[in-house]
Formats: sequence, structure tokens, C-alpha cells
Amino acid sequence: SVVFRKKILSDIGLISEDPTINTILDYDYYLRISLKYDIFFLNKKLVRYRFHSQQVSDVDVSKTHQKTNKVVLSHWDKLNFIQKIIFKIIRNLK
Repeated sequence: SVVFRKKILSDIGLISEDPTINTILDYDYYLRISLKYDIFFLNKKLVRYRFHSQQVSDVDVSKTHQKTNKVVLSHWDKLNFIQKIIFKIIRNLK
């Protein structure tokens, strides 16, 4: 679950409608927000998430990873050193 101020919508814009990243549009949006604003992780369950076999993001995991790489690399020049290292570590784990 994500909560943010309305001002971020006018500053960052709306979620992308790029069909080539359709399964990770939220990931792209949160990345764009994190490039301009501090973000925080609350380690508390606030919602339940239902998994099922027909989820768009689970149909082809390798394609989802490719799309994630595409999104991150499109913002690469805006990432700081720590963000780049985190991405490289996560990418090697998959």
C-alpha cells in the first residue's frame, strides 16, 4: 500500500501508459517519485495481497525482469551511487 501527498501527482505527473512496461507501471512510478522525494518503508502489514496464477506480472517472470531493467536503466543517470549499487545487487539475486 502506498500513500503520498497530492503535490507529488502534480510534480511527478501521472503513471506511465507505456505498453512496453505494462506489468511494472507502479514500479516505474515509485522509482520516479524516489528520484525527487525521500521514501520510507513501514515494516507493518496494512493490506492483504491475493496471488493467483493469472496475474499479469507472474505470467512471464523473465519478461518482468527485463522490463524492470529497462525502467531502471532509463533513469540510470538520475540515480545516486547507493541506488545504483542496490539495483546491481538485486539484479544479481534474480
